[in-house]
Amino acid sequence: MFGIDPAFSEKTNTDSMTLTITAHNGVNRYIIASMEFQGTEKDEEKFVATVERLYKIHNCSCINIEANNGGEIIGRMLKRRNLAVNVVKAIKDKVTRLREYE
Repeated sequence: MFGIDPAFSEKTNTDSMTLTITAHNGVNRYIIASMEFQGTEKDEEKFVATVERLYKIHNCSCINIEANNGGEIIGRMLKRRNLAVNVVKAIKDKVTRLREYE
């Protein structure tokens, strides 16, 4: 599973953007990789290329991305690259949302 908390903005001082890849074995969850993008690193094309590379390297089954802060746009860009994407509506707190899609 691949989780993305987007935070795209023209401003370089906004929240950082994170990627987290987890493995699931029964009830056990393991963090395989985690990356943070800050400031000018938050370029959409560079971000999507990084996601695609990590998705393939770690043989991910699906990407969960929050719909807010550019997530829907990034989700469409990833789908055009033939990656499995689930756009998650940001209704509850982060921990609850991510657990719903484990």
